[in-house]
Amino acid sequence: MASCSGEDSAGGVESTPPVAPDPPAAVSDAPAAAETEEVAEAEPALIMATTTIWADVTRNVACGGLAEVESILPPLADPHDYEPSMSDRARLDQADIIVTNGLELEEGLEDILESVEADGTPVFTAGDYMTTLEFDAEMFGGHHDEEDEGEDHGDEDGDDDEDEDHADEDEDHADEDGDDDEDEDHADEDGDDEDEDHADEEDGHGSEDPHVWLDPVRVAQAVENLGPALVQLAGLDADRVAACTDAYLAELADLHREITESLAPVPAAQRKLVTNHDSLGYFADRYDFEVIATTLAEPSPADLEELAHVIEENGVPAIFAEALHGAGEASALAEQLDGVTIASLYTGALGEAGSGAETYVAMMRHNARTIAGTLGG
Repeated sequence: MASCSGEDSAGGVESTPPVAPDPPAAVSDAPAAAETEEVAEAEPALIMATTTIWADVTRNVACGGLAEVESILPPLADPHDYEPSMSDRARLDQADIIVTNGLELEEGLEDILESVEADGTPVFTAGDYMTTLEFDAEMFGGHHDEEDEGEDHGDEDGDDDEDEDHADEDEDHADEDGDDDEDEDHADEDGDDEDEDHADEEDGHGSEDPHVWLDPVRVAQAVENLGPALVQLAGLDADRVAACTDAYLAELADLHREITESLAPVPAAQRKLVTNHDSLGYFADRYDFEVIATTLAEPSPADLEELAHVIEENGVPAIFAEALHGAGEASALAEQLDGVTIASLYTGALGEAGSGAETYVAMMRHNARTIAGTLGG
């Protein structure tokens, strides 16, 4: 997915702000003061975000009133397979700017987003501004080799600045220098890429994990670049956006500290996650957890047997199920295992009113408290 048009190497945006629409014609017998007020009033910019999560983040950066911010997806809609309606397309055509996650998350929207962007609507792709992780292909088989723990969890010393380490790792940025082509060819010769193909088939993801929003530190990376984009491309007031951006960055920093503190009591031996969807990689990476297994969309009896073995062997007390996907096979599996429960998380979309996960900050707080309470924090 292309990012915001006109980006410079520092992430700035150099496009000309859109021209404000012509004001309605003044009524001939209206007072001059009314004409002046009517001319001064312009329709607020329309910002469309692909998901409820990015709509909420954008709304905070846009000060909650400088622009009309809408989400294409409704609450609890799955961005992986959402199919846009004709009204969605019409609304996108009217947008001053579109905010997307990218990283192949919005599969059902890719064609329409490319079409709208080709017609001249700028697109800000949040994933372009964050340090990303590769998918762990082993996870799609419901098993993660313990031998890989050292490599997959190099941040186990608790350093919260591990993004710098990830930025330096060849595997995270192999495409930038092209040095991994030979390794990929070698993997193809050995047949080692079959798991990656299986991963793509199961969830339609590319090689990079798209669930970047589950780390508030990475979200802050995108927010720092989103503000200038809204000013340049949607014509929002620069000073007000800068102030709201700073305030939201402070809120995200507070959220990160709160999550870290709430998870601190969880013993190291209990920092193992089993999920019903492959979405917690960034959360685990940031807060020193290990995702040891995830259920497949349609697990075979052998998959379930292997997963049950992993759960019992590691003494995992719960399977964390996304609200988007339902417990399904995870619930059936938990019923077969003594002492294993199902705990619900909001990961792919915000919750509905009254859920306690109506905003991004509330959603992350809910998830952290649920994980801490379930695993002994």
